[in-house]
Amino acid sequence: MEDKRIVNTSHWKEPAHPTAIKFHDDLVSIYTHIREKYQQEIDNAFDRISRQIGFVVTTSVPVMLKVEEEGTIKSFTLGMKNLKDTIFEKELSTALEPMLSNPMPGVSSGNYNIYLLWFEALKLKLRTDWMEPVHYRYCIEPVHPPQMEPVHRPHMEPVHFKKSESVADIQQSGGRIPRPWLEPAHWFDPRIELTSEEATVLSAIDLVYPELKLMDRAAASREAFWKAGH
Repeated sequence: MEDKRIVNTSHWKEPAHPTAIKFHDDLVSIYTHIREKYQQEIDNAFDRISRQIGFVVTTSVPVMLKVEEEGTIKSFTLGMKNLKDTIFEKELSTALEPMLSNPMPGVSSGNYNIYLLWFEALKLKLRTDWMEPVHYRYCIEPVHPPQMEPVHRPHMEPVHFKKSESVADIQQSGGRIPRPWLEPAHWFDPRIELTSEEATVLSAIDLVYPELKLMDRAAASREAFWKAGH
């Protein structure tokens, strides 16, 4: 069955080139492999990072996987130079280390730029259907549950929970992780055109993590921005 979420992106024209279809299939295989085998440890790594820093910096981190023949992962590197030699590199490398000895059958050799997601936190943060996408540029703070302390940092998510709290703590208290900005931000900024590779990555994530509805959110955010006369 044809996946309409692929062909309806602005960068896909029918009929899709076989290499583009294969690239998409490889990304779906990679994300499925990660979600089924390593997602819990990746979530734990993000949680440890936020606890050590004292606030949530991000719920997604770009990573480049270098895949060899027969789906063997030769190496992985964080896609942001400013994260080198930080606790992000330390904790996420620990979470991904087992992947080096666990091949992904059917995945072509090559370099894959993907995003590691803090799935549980991102799912909780996106559970805000009451938000109007047109306001994505501004900080919106919902009512904070008990024990939550706003921490403001420039160029970061303006509202964060205390170091002592985890996603589970907030869920139990009935609270939400505030969501002033969707990540990765450029997916939702209509002033930035998505490359065909980014659109394909977004489509693959949407298939493997359908709960996030990222393509719908990105489309709604971009459409609302232009309808508002920007």
